[in-house]
Amino acid sequence: MPELIFDQCKIPRHNLLGEEGQGFAIAKRALQSDRFGMSAQALGIAEAAYDLAGNYVQTRVKFGHALSSHESIQIKPAEMPVKLETSRFLVC
Repeated sequence: MPELIFDQCKIPRHNLLGEEGQGFAIAKRALQSDRFGMSAQALGIAEAAYDLAGNYVQTRVKFGHALSSHESIQIKPAEMPVKLETSRFLVC
């Protein structure tokens, strides 16, 4: 992940959020309070992706057969509900 560094950057006092030098602590508190919301949102997106993937493998035809008939494809949808349920327990 690229790092963003402001060197010799002057910020007017009225634009500071909190006390000078406390930016990381403020950001950490904000992330801490949003963590559950972000986790729940990610779980919802994963559940929707699972539903869409299930419909896709049933209707998509490859080499004359539905994708769902290929053994290598069947493994993923079989494992996904377990991972979703585990995630659901972690979020709640």
